[in-house]
Amino acid sequence: MKIDHPMSARRVAAITAALASQALSARDLAPLVFLSVEQTRRYLVQMHLDGAVRIARWAVQATGRETRLPAYRAGAGRDAPRPAVLTSAQRQIKHVARVRRDEDRYELHKARNRARKLKTVRDPLVAALFGAARAQEGRL
Repeated sequence: MKIDHPMSARRVAAITAALASQALSARDLAPLVFLSVEQTRRYLVQMHLDGAVRIARWAVQATGRETRLPAYRAGAGRDAPRPAVLTSAQRQIKHVARVRRDEDRYELHKARNRARKLKTVRDPLVAALFGAARAQEGRL
């Protein structure tokens, strides 16, 4: 993407002005400069390559899976180091801790685990009429 169009120059100026006071991610910045999140992200990436902005910190995405998003700040300088990626075991430990903090959610989690271990058993009279269930055929 080239930033040589007159409209792009105005957008870059608006982005730079918004980032002068605080570090913002593309999602937070987009409504302030009246652009879509994807357009804002493209401008920020290009400005970062040009050295006009730097990554001040890595913000955690509020919804969904914990994804780290770069929060940019106007001006040159060194970028904040990217946090290490969690292994699946570390993510699972965080998830279990979060579930255990909420009592209702923990009870639902335990009920699902109990239900997962249950095996369906066909009633003996139904089995006499129609035969064993396909899941039980190996056990008879």
